[in-house]
Amino acid sequence: MNQQRSEGKTLIEIENLNYRYGEEESAFLALKDLTLKIDQGEFVAITGASGSGKSTLMNLLGTLATTREGVFKIEGTNTSDLDPDDLSSLRNRRIGFVFQQFHLLPRLSVLENILMPSNYLQPRLDAEGRHRYYT
Repeated sequence: MNQQRSEGKTLIEIENLNYRYGEEESAFLALKDLTLKIDQGEFVAITGASGSGKSTLMNLLGTLATTREGVFKIEGTNTSDLDPDDLSSLRNRRIGFVFQQFHLLPRLSVLENILMPSNYLQPRLDAEGRHRYYT
């Protein structure tokens, strides 16, 4: 059976991106000339050997790390153009994380842990609003 995927909007667009750890001559180039495009509805697996840059790429995709070498756009917005507050807002509203270490708050239920980021939305949402936001 031949299935055709309908084209969605571009969510992630990376062009010629480099990421370096360290400074100048001692810098380690973890990502070199990376180009990637992810459209809405696509599933992507990031694989590779230990030390190949998978975690670095995930940190960049989640805006936990930044670089000025290359272009990284989320839904058409160049992340290099955002100040730290705008980048934080983008991360809070558009990006979800599941870390290897879950970092759950033990005093909260599973649902309360999931809804925790909504506490930082402006304007603040009540419990029903948070439920609608996440479903």
